[in-house]
Amino acid sequence: MANGQTLPFHEAIIGVIDFASRSDLKLIARLLKKTYIPKGHDEIIEAWNKRIKEMYQKDVGLDIPEYLIAKKQEIADNANVEGEGVDLEKLQDTAEKLVNLLKQNESGLMSWNDLLDGLLKDLFKMLSAVYNK
Repeated sequence: MANGQTLPFHEAIIGVIDFASRSDLKLIARLLKKTYIPKGHDEIIEAWNKRIKEMYQKDVGLDIPEYLIAKKQEIADNANVEGEGVDLEKLQDTAEKLVNLLKQNESGLMSWNDLLDGLLKDLFKMLSAVYNK
């Protein structure tokens, strides 16, 4: 990670879990239970289980995998309420792509403008599904 570059939460927390001590894992468990995590649940669970196995060789009662599975299902359920069909992960990915494209600010290039147009149209379609019920 160069020059203050930030990562999505799920990617950053996986890097922390990989090197966490026993006391760190307990703090991370509390953080995970207090944080809205829109995606990356499976990757976090995988990193968590790997580190728990390395550190404890058994379940330590922090129930993070179960908690994240339940939250992932809750997000999926909320995304599909009453046929709205909004895929929150796709919405976030598209929004992140748009932000990164805008940071480049190469509006003089036709390809940049084409990408901008496509991303805006994709966002419009996703948001229209929610607001034009």
